[in-house]
Amino acid sequence: MFRRQFLTYFPPIAALALSSACQPPARKDKRIIAAQGERVECGVLVFNVLESVWLPQLGEMPMVRTPKHRFLKIRLSVTNGGGSMTGCPMQSILDANDNAYPELNDIQNLDEWLGVLRMMPPGGTEIGWIVFDAPQTAYTLRLTDGLIENEHVGYVKIPYSLE
Repeated sequence: MFRRQFLTYFPPIAALALSSACQPPARKDKRIIAAQGERVECGVLVFNVLESVWLPQLGEMPMVRTPKHRFLKIRLSVTNGGGSMTGCPMQSILDANDNAYPELNDIQNLDEWLGVLRMMPPGGTEIGWIVFDAPQTAYTLRLTDGLIENEHVGYVKIPYSLE
């Protein structure tokens, strides 16, 4: 009885309520996540993740560095596809709950570390390692061109593997 009266007195509201109940749930996240080895464009920067490795420490005695959690080394190539000099900013990884772990900026004694200052000439490509200190699990690497306005972002799945 109440339902019939509600529909009689408030038909537009009833129609809206009934139609919204039949809608599929909205997607929470519209990220396109690439796999390792796939090309990811972020503005003029083009990234390609080549490999990832978990390490219990960096360096060798007496210059050993131990992590709070575990070191994740990611080897990638970065190409400046633009027509002028540009910088490649520090990146981050995201866990399943979107907790971010920033790239470490104070690495020592690591061959082919990309470093902190990454200025690239037009058409230039850099290949090297970036490093994170994070718990061992699967991550999504969040890549960015670092622009403050109109930032371009891409994502690469970093699967967890025991090595």
